[in-house]
Amino acid sequence: MKKLLFVLISLFFSAAFLNAQDLTLSWNGKPVTDTIYAYGDANAAEIVCHAVVTNATDKAMNIKVKRERIFLVEGALSQFCWGLCYPPATEDSPQYHLLEGNESSAPELFSGHYLPNGIIGTSYVKYTFYNMDNPDQNVSVIAKYMATPAGIAEESMIGGSVSELYPNPANQMVSMDYRLTDKVDQAEVKVFNLLGAEVRSARLERNGSKLILDVSGLENGIYFYSLLVNNDVYQTKKLVIQR
Repeated sequence: MKKLLFVLISLFFSAAFLNAQDLTLSWNGKPVTDTIYAYGDANAAEIVCHAVVTNATDKAMNIKVKRERIFLVEGALSQFCWGLCYPPATEDSPQYHLLEGNESSAPELFSGHYLPNGIIGTSYVKYTFYNMDNPDQNVSVIAKYMATPAGIAEESMIGGSVSELYPNPANQMVSMDYRLTDKVDQAEVKVFNLLGAEVRSARLERNGSKLILDVSGLENGIYFYSLLVNNDVYQTKKLVIQR
């Protein structure tokens, strides 16, 4: 299965490179090239990803969205919004949105929604944005939804405690109050951007009680952070940087 996924994704990358000249994707001002990484708790109601599509030509286009489930963990569901939100069975948006030449869609217009239904695992969903009057004008991205085994480290943290990062939204520094137990050999916080790249990390001292993390160098936008306890994900939360 992994080899098959690798081949499918490799073929997708090649095709996307050839067809992405007229339409481009971005989020928080950064280009989205081929993959969006979306993290979340397997017990969460949903894991969401976003993208902004830009008409890079000087002619107006009527843009629709097509969803393809490359690989979905059994029991999980996928759906998307393109202005309106559609049920899981909808593959191609009935609705289109007009983008004038060199115009970008509103940040909230598109969202991909993954419903893990308590099931741990990684699913791959492809979204294609295309001109309904000329489908050869299109751009695609694969969303890699990772439903983490949050709670797998709970036994090690029985009797301990940990807060969320605060303040959130953050500006320069964030803090976390915690109390580790004797069963915790190591714990660390990792911060990821929406493309899945690790941008900050810090270890929690076993005998400490407060973590302070410098986020002053991060650009405004949405991030995710995971607390790992004994190398297992204890929790994954959203962090907003706003100045």
